[in-house]
Amino acid sequence: MIFVTNDDGMGKNIRYLRQKMGISRQQLAQRMGICFRELCDIEEGTQWEIDGAVLINICQFFHIPPETLVEKKLEKFL
Repeated sequence: MIFVTNDDGMGKNIRYLRQKMGISRQQLAQRMGICFRELCDIEEGTQWEIDGAVLINICQFFHIPPETLVEKKLEKFL
């Protein structure tokens, strides 16, 4: 399953959570089983399609539900 977003909010949320945890893009990409460039594109909002399994892995890693990652601006809530 492929999840498609229509803005860069999800990528900004991933970047915010990653930085809050103090891990690099390279570390997160390795943990998610994706390439560094793919994570960069997701965080920067230039890749709007993300594999559903990757999305679930990211949410589990950060302990948040998918709708929170997609629908909220986390830097305002956390």
